[in-house]
Amino acid sequence: MITSLKILIISLSVLLLIHSCFEPYDNKDENFKPNLIVDAEISDTDTSHIIKISEAQKTDIQTFKGYSGAKVLLKSNENDELVFSETTTVGHYKYIGVLNDAKGYALEVQVNGKVVVTSPIQYFPESFMVDSLRNYTEYVRTQKPNGSVFQEYIVNFNAEARKPTIEKEVFVRFDIETVFLVLELICSPFISPKTCYVYNHRSNFEINLLKVPVSTSEINISQKIFSKTLDYEFGGAFSVKADVKSYNQENFKYWQQYKSVFDQSGSVDDLIPARISGNLTSSSGNVLGLFSLVRKSSVFKIIRRGEAGGRSVEPYCGTPGFYEPWPRPSECCECLRFANSTLTKPYYW
Repeated sequence: MITSLKILIISLSVLLLIHSCFEPYDNKDENFKPNLIVDAEISDTDTSHIIKISEAQKTDIQTFKGYSGAKVLLKSNENDELVFSETTTVGHYKYIGVLNDAKGYALEVQVNGKVVVTSPIQYFPESFMVDSLRNYTEYVRTQKPNGSVFQEYIVNFNAEARKPTIEKEVFVRFDIETVFLVLELICSPFISPKTCYVYNHRSNFEINLLKVPVSTSEINISQKIFSKTLDYEFGGAFSVKADVKSYNQENFKYWQQYKSVFDQSGSVDDLIPARISGNLTSSSGNVLGLFSLVRKSSVFKIIRRGEAGGRSVEPYCGTPGFYEPWPRPSECCECLRFANSTLTKPYYW
């Protein structure tokens, strides 16, 4: 009995010692002022706009949650107010309508009737249009440390433009979207096979920035914006859409800084485009992110089977009547099991 009591006392002492080594997270701390994270990019062509607001937790700057209950609005240089409404997604605030691109706008975020985040007034910058996307395939041989050689085909996509002159310096970022086609197999006589469109599947995107200097003569631009291994995604139809976004110089510098951090981290999951300090100020002094007005245009390229450098690959679910994988992948009987898949065809297909 005495021995059991000693063991109990020792166990309680150890638990108390361990507990004392950790500082508990008190979300009700009156002195705690969260880091607000604002991702507010507004384009001249979109008919609806989303501003995302989140906050960093006290114990880990890499942990974020949506910030609910704020009042988000844009104030124009002519004293107009565009009020954003919070959506069902916590921290997402939406405005429906096209902005007047001749006006300037400033961001304002209010919490409990107090202004907590503001930005300087912004204007839409000069626009830059890309003429087309060009794809080409290259054969790559890589020698591994053990001496073996790894061989693969890489499909590259270049944004290309020809301009007679460039009157003002242009600052561009390319935002990439990929889609590939999945055709289900006949897995049941009672269920008709579907067609799915899978977005941004296993795509390792980079931060693609382009600075175009002033030029009084014709200028030809060709910049690689996306590369991908030639695999089953090219077996049916594969597309790349590039949103060409023009920024002012100050906001472009923000993206240059973000790119330098992103390139060091090596993973898009390590950093989101609102985790560094931008052009926002806060009454609490704790705000990260950027408010920017951008000119946006889009260009896309669809590659069908056999068009990637003349090389043909089998689709994920094979070709009915010729080759079908066995055992059948579950996605070939229910293609919506692919992450980011939908039955809705991209508007540009």
